[in-house]
Amino acid sequence: MDTKYDWIHELIKTEELMEESGVIDMNTTSMDPDRALIGAALTFLTELKKEFHEALEIFNDLKHHSTSKIKLYGIAKTPADFMLFRNGLKLIFSLKQPGVISIRTHFMNPGIPAVSAMQLMGSSIPQPISSPRYQSEEALLEMKWGVFDEVMWTYKNHAVKIESIVKHYLTQFIRDSTGTV
Repeated sequence: MDTKYDWIHELIKTEELMEESGVIDMNTTSMDPDRALIGAALTFLTELKKEFHEALEIFNDLKHHSTSKIKLYGIAKTPADFMLFRNGLKLIFSLKQPGVISIRTHFMNPGIPAVSAMQLMGSSIPQPISSPRYQSEEALLEMKWGVFDEVMWTYKNHAVKIESIVKHYLTQFIRDSTGTV
């Protein structure tokens, strides 16, 4: 897992390469830019997941019925990707590309058979206009480099904080998943 001092390891690698080869690298880091973006995004996703986990522990401890509790699951794309789940509603946080995190909502109504299931049953019913699967528009958190190579996360070019993201999306998720049973 990345730490806040990984940059020191990169400086040592660069310095050792200079000492061995005699070639002075004027670049302060030998890191691949995509690798840096992916590392920063995975670190951010991991921190976001940890904050959601802590908030969900408090929420779920205060709920009386186990059916109204929210679950947090890891998902397969990267070790840091995760989703919240309750009453058929999924809120998914995943690495979309280096330096970009995708946030999207999916809802599956189990009471309505999917089109593929209707075709298997031999139904000649045309595909419904409103699909039983609902997917919201995708929100993107984008990483930007600050003036001293600090990592800044933005939404629509506005700086964001993890605490604010957790509060906003958890509040919205609770509201949206309450009436989806």
